[in-house]
Amino acid sequence: MRPFFTIDMEDYDDSDPVLYQPASRGIIWKNGKLALIRSVKYGYYKFPGGGVEEDETLIDALIREVREETGLEVIRTSIHEYGMSKRREKGIWDYVLDQDSYYYICDVSDKTYRQKLTKHEKEAKFVLEYADPETAIEANERYLKRDHKVAIDRDTRILRILAHEH
Repeated sequence: MRPFFTIDMEDYDDSDPVLYQPASRGIIWKNGKLALIRSVKYGYYKFPGGGVEEDETLIDALIREVREETGLEVIRTSIHEYGMSKRREKGIWDYVLDQDSYYYICDVSDKTYRQKLTKHEKEAKFVLEYADPETAIEANERYLKRDHKVAIDRDTRILRILAHEH
């Protein structure tokens, strides 16, 4: 898969334990806009997706995460690799998070489901919203001026790549 960039916060010691967590994220276009998750509480946008669970493939994680976060059903045969980013940070954890995020372009069916959000996602008030990349980039840049969150920085960089290539 095409490598995009690495974000390494360098906020850890070599002796810190490391947790490797691969993740799958969906890029879903519809009428020139992207299906994104917007945090109503914080005002940022992110791609639907998340961590791969034990005994789960990247593709299975993509399908599950998109459905849980958006209620949309990914069409398995439409999935195409787009690229990947790396993230390494200690942040608020007792370990170093070493995460490879794999981005896939995919289509969704007309079938929809209820969101199945985690406690954190509910608190952030995640909603599905279709937005053009520029709108999402502007919102994320405003958010990043107030609070630097590596995940939002990562997705903003991907949004810039998409805006440039699309």
